[in-house]
Amino acid sequence: MGTNYYYRDNYCDKCGRYHRTHIGKSSAGWMFLFRVKDNIDVNEWKEEFLHYASWKDEEGIFDEYGKKISYDAFWALVENKQSGKAHRTPHGEINRAWIDENGYNVCNYDFS
Repeated sequence: MGTNYYYRDNYCDKCGRYHRTHIGKSSAGWMFLFRVKDNIDVNEWKEEFLHYASWKDEEGIFDEYGKKISYDAFWALVENKQSGKAHRTPHGEINRAWIDENGYNVCNYDFS
């Protein structure tokens, strides 16, 4: 069992809608698995998606249960899981999960 994390942005004060992007999943015994597009590495991804200085209260990083987690607490969680087992694509299959150049576990497919 694990917990998915999402990035919320573009919150509308009038209707309460927002855009949600799947960041990845934290599971016991495993490295944090980032959901990225294409072959972007996690540091590039952080620059592209996590402009946290301008977040409204209703924006930022949330777990699948709707609980907000601070930027710093999220990265502490990720770093604490770096010694876990990595999700990897079996040999001979199309590369769908790998360790990026910064040592983070990433994949380019949707999962829950």
